[in-house]
Amino acid sequence: MNQSIRLDSMSSLSDNRLIRQIESLRGKEQKVLAGILRHLVEIERRRLYLPRGYSSLFEFCTQHLKYSRSSAGRRVAAARSLARFPVLEGYLLNGEVNLYALSLVSGILTEDNIEQVISGIRNRSTSEVESLVARHRPGRIVRDRVRTVCVMEPETRKRGKERDDTAAAGSTSAWNTGGANSAGRAGSTPGAGSRKLPDPVVEGSGSNTLERVRISRKYKLEFAVDPEFMRKFKRTKTLLSNRYPGGIGFEELFMLLMDEYIDRHSPEGRAARREKRHAHKSDQDRDPTREIGSVKARLVSNGEGEIRSRNIPQRVRDEVFLRDGGKCTFIGSDGRRCESRWNLQIDHILPFARGGDNSPGNLRLLCGKHNRLEAERVYGSPHMERFRKKE
Repeated sequence: MNQSIRLDSMSSLSDNRLIRQIESLRGKEQKVLAGILRHLVEIERRRLYLPRGYSSLFEFCTQHLKYSRSSAGRRVAAARSLARFPVLEGYLLNGEVNLYALSLVSGILTEDNIEQVISGIRNRSTSEVESLVARHRPGRIVRDRVRTVCVMEPETRKRGKERDDTAAAGSTSAWNTGGANSAGRAGSTPGAGSRKLPDPVVEGSGSNTLERVRISRKYKLEFAVDPEFMRKFKRTKTLLSNRYPGGIGFEELFMLLMDEYIDRHSPEGRAARREKRHAHKSDQDRDPTREIGSVKARLVSNGEGEIRSRNIPQRVRDEVFLRDGGKCTFIGSDGRRCESRWNLQIDHILPFARGGDNSPGNLRLLCGKHNRLEAERVYGSPHMERFRKKE
């Protein structure tokens, strides 16, 4: 492990060797980080940044060592924590405490609470560490607040189209090529003392699109929530992760929840559902293919006259979900269970295409990534790649 690792040689490493090397490098990284923090402690003690023309250790880190402002801030705060309480270095070296946690607790550590704080940050998640710090530094009451703001939203349109309603009600628009200057002029129009819009920027040849920057009115909401709200918020996002595997924003999530509530509880929504059920009842009686939501169940014959359906009844899906604890059941080569709650999917242990049935014993929960991994293991990567291209 004393040899340097070339990036172009990574592909020749076996899977096990690649994992062993990254584990070794991670251990070295922790030692290097501890060494950097010790050096920063001594540099600040000697004030060596002053004769080199820097007014602070932070300035020395950003300008001389070329750290970003956030990276420098974390290292300076963590170094000061180690300077006051050297015992923290051992927890950093063995990976029980990370750099971010050390930087967060720097401002709350005292001789009286050091043991309690260490207990609260060892092997804890970022949110747990942030919660501990918040308890030691309670803020003011956050009152519900709604503010009107204006934001720039770029839109693209085909070149050659007429310039339309640049002064439409409730918004201001300008054509540009996406440059920062033109976007900035558009954004500075409201309240700038002049209502005149910037002239359109002529786009260079070779492109058939222009970008329009629209100044739209939005609302900024500010309110404080309790831990139970956050638990339900995260739970809702995981339940929606099949539909939004890349995550869902606050606005989109709340719009979805409000639409759902209005649809379920408003008189108009209930009346519409009754009419829809009545209209589809006779159609379903005549249709041999049952409709499940908007997706029709796929029926497959086993060659012996028996019809098998890929549709898994909701009752069975719920049984599998509860049995598996609402977590991915994939077991890695080292015996570790994935336990992800994101984008969970029902997987056939014996694939349906190979005769597997829809009984709970043949079903399991897998996250989307491990479901694809299992499909590649069974059918091969080339086959699954062709399948994805057809989607």
